Amino acid sequence: MTIGHDWQEMSGTVVAEIEAWIVAPPSDGFAANVNVLTQKAPGIDLQGYRDLSIKNGDRVMQNFELIDSGVVKGPSGSTLGWMDFTGRSGGRDLRFLAVYGLLNGQARLATLTAPPDNFSELRSRIEPYLLTLIPT
Repeated sequence: MTIGHDWQEMSGTVVAEIEAWIVAPPSDGFAANVNVLTQKAPGIDLQGYRDLSIKNGDRVMQNFELIDSGVVKGPSGSTLGWMDFTGRSGGRDLRFLAVYGLLNGQARLATLTAPPDNFSELRSRIEPYLLTLIPT
């Protein structure tokens, strides 16, 4: 995935397998960020990954609510799924845009996480980068 020249790499993330960048100055104590991770997903297609993510949404965060989802072709030609959702994490309401692709039993996932008040502006700026995700 291509990253923005102004993104600030986050060191010391909770899980070593997650790459993370701050993509905007902190707002009300929270810095909007992008995370990228790879996870095992044997026998699952894009629809199955979406369905499983929605099914487990409330286990991952409070008040999980799917706003919209779909499938898109990335600039590299990769077919990618995406989900726009809200939830409560770390005691605050947040909004998310997740872009994911699958290849050979592996899911690659890139997620923008931001406060709801500046999510739309950030999404329009960050989404083109997320769409450069290439499943590995």
